[in-house]
Amino acid sequence: MKTFRQFLQDIKKLTEIDEIENCYIQYFNEGQQQQNYSLLEELVNWVTGTEKRNEEFSVYIKMHSLSWLTHQLILHLQQCEEQEKDRIFNNLLHCLWKYKWFIYQLPQDVDLTKQQIENYATEMQQFYKFVDVNLAAFYKTLMLMKMNMGDVDGAKMYFTLWQQTATPDDVLADCEACEQAEIVNYFNFIGDAQSVLSYAEPILTGEMSCAEVPHIIYFSVINSLIKLGQWQQAEALLLVAIEEIVAEPEFISLISKMIELSVKLGLDQQAKSLAQQYEQAILQRGHNDPLIQLEYFIATAKFDEEKARIAQQLARLFDERNHNNYYSQYLLNMMSEIRQH
Repeated sequence: MKTFRQFLQDIKKLTEIDEIENCYIQYFNEGQQQQNYSLLEELVNWVTGTEKRNEEFSVYIKMHSLSWLTHQLILHLQQCEEQEKDRIFNNLLHCLWKYKWFIYQLPQDVDLTKQQIENYATEMQQFYKFVDVNLAAFYKTLMLMKMNMGDVDGAKMYFTLWQQTATPDDVLADCEACEQAEIVNYFNFIGDAQSVLSYAEPILTGEMSCAEVPHIIYFSVINSLIKLGQWQQAEALLLVAIEEIVAEPEFISLISKMIELSVKLGLDQQAKSLAQQYEQAILQRGHNDPLIQLEYFIATAKFDEEKARIAQQLARLFDERNHNNYYSQYLLNMMSEIRQH
């Protein structure tokens, strides 16, 4: 039987992410055929474990792997000796935590059908109910998923459910700063600029922060300042945001949103400079994430006809899958936006 150590040795010889993914799939399939549970558990924990791998591998591979392991842990929990239950239950909770990472990302893969996405979301809910944990984290995850699908009504419904069920002692809740940040991003998504600024205040003052915050709210805040006509504040904060985001490689995909904001503010040279400098890195990050690609092409569509054409095609694919016209309309709005100095 093959071992996880052999897998690590094999992928050291590979340089392309597609080759590494194929190697992983081969080991995973062989592990299933041989019922090599030890190898499979190590493989799944590896592919779903660190943020670097979370970014490189396709969300479907991560989700499929995590789903398999979670099902196995539930079976083991139902059949194991009493002394093993705590260990298996803790491993199961760890898997349920990871569901929050991947469920909301599923819509970012345009090749996944709406039914596939909804099936995994239903599975998450069933698992959360099985272990009898608070559903607040599930509702927040579904809110983020609906936001990625451009579903305003769905996002509003799950936001309400999240806020109604959230408790301070929820073991599956994120840190205070992350929870606040997603409230900020939700209000930007539904177009409530004033609420964005209100909920962002404790983050912008430094009262709340973490490894991802304030980085992940800068777009929402600056976009809201633009909507409210606060141009100077928006430009000043954009410079701060760009400086912080480019300093952290894990946030490289957020540069697309900084380009978009630059275009909205009429800072075309700044937008073009960012695009020229970071295009390769952004598209590489989006290798297995078509939504990252779409965000970049939307941001640069106004000054590049070829990118506008690609953005139109990708937006149409997402909208057809999501059963709406959210991304096509977003692109149209972006192309017609004019900043008056």
